[in-house]
Amino acid sequence: MPASSIGLDLGTTQIKACILDENNRKTAFASAPAPALSHDGLRVESDASKYLETTLKVIEQLGDRAGALPMGISSQRSTFLIWDKSNGKPLTPLISWQDRRAAGWCEHNHSLDPKIKKLTGLVLSPHYLAPKLKRLLDEQENLKTGLLAGQYLIGTLETFFLWKVSLGKIYLSDHTMAARTLLVELGEKEWSGELIGVFGLEGISLPKLELSAGLDVKAGPFQVKATLSDQASAAVACLARPDWVLVNLGTGGFVLRLYKDKPGGLDRYLLGPALVRAEGTMFAAEGTINALAEAVKAYGNQGESGESINEGLYCIPDSSGIGAPHWRPDISKLFSIDPRNLSIRRKQRAILEGILFRVKEIVDDMIVKPEKIVLSGGLSNYSFLKEGMASLFECPVGLFMETDASLLGAARLAGGFTSFIEPHLLPLSPNQELDYLKQRYRDWKSWVMKEMGSSD
Repeated sequence: MPASSIGLDLGTTQIKACILDENNRKTAFASAPAPALSHDGLRVESDASKYLETTLKVIEQLGDRAGALPMGISSQRSTFLIWDKSNGKPLTPLISWQDRRAAGWCEHNHSLDPKIKKLTGLVLSPHYLAPKLKRLLDEQENLKTGLLAGQYLIGTLETFFLWKVSLGKIYLSDHTMAARTLLVELGEKEWSGELIGVFGLEGISLPKLELSAGLDVKAGPFQVKATLSDQASAAVACLARPDWVLVNLGTGGFVLRLYKDKPGGLDRYLLGPALVRAEGTMFAAEGTINALAEAVKAYGNQGESGESINEGLYCIPDSSGIGAPHWRPDISKLFSIDPRNLSIRRKQRAILEGILFRVKEIVDDMIVKPEKIVLSGGLSNYSFLKEGMASLFECPVGLFMETDASLLGAARLAGGFTSFIEPHLLPLSPNQELDYLKQRYRDWKSWVMKEMGSSD
């Protein structure tokens, strides 16, 4: 079967590439671990040059065909760096989306949150590029001077990759990536002068904004036809219709629903473009569960479900501040009982139940009952989570059978696939032994409401 396209996924922990045939099936695959993240207090960084080097080596594993195929790029959001325009040398590490160096700045400027929400559909959070960049430039005046002089450039991962492989000829980002900087107004196609002013970034050059799909850009040896954020790309691969909901359980947790028009009445969720094409924009509402994998990993491989637990033990599993719909950066991985008095296996079980309940909470709060829930991501391989999801929800739940949803979505867009198609799903059946989760969820919800109120 002749090859159709190549996909590249610039992930947080893995860098992946694949070749698809004309039937959108993988014929080749390559991957490598991304450079390790270093954690220093609130700062989370990695080696930018090593990341680029690893990316090129992954593509090389696909052979000579890689340069002859249209490419689609999926990228982690909000990770960025600054580099020297004259030689492409990184002047900063890769500053991860997990980096929270701007937490103090955001807290000090919390009065901006209503304005940010109204303009961008997002919340003022240190996860995003603009507040992190503001904090960085306040600390390192030389970087700001170089950016204002046009000697330095700033960009997210896909922007840096394209600039490097094109030898400085291509400096662009797409709308789904730019939307997560807090520098673009919801539904708009250009950088916002008003938002740039909010963060004191006037005069700094930013990448040209392009479509997510339908590009035709020659970047060195690669013909780039699509570029978009990882969650948007996963939605392309997993969702057939707007009334489906994607639950992606990976490094973080995301609950994403598509809309044909700009959604309203969802102020507690992150809004933004999911796919921008010449024929129009598809929007998404997204609820986040922060740093799930970190919470699960904290107690090692103690078995998928751990010990059964009694009523009274509940957990909010977010490990980097509680995400939607509460948005409490001051609360992380909260147990209802002092965890020092709990066995490792009981904590593990409480965390896994907490993941299920956080997903249920978000889906129920998104107003309209979904027609189907699609489960994907590395943690979806846990039997307890799969069966628990099917047992908690009244609508059908299906497991996305192909791995690497973000990678596949980007590759399919590059191959000319421009509309959502029915994915291959494994139907998940409820487990009667998990019927107790419905009552446990109600009790968990009551505990969460009391906890949120008591910490205001």
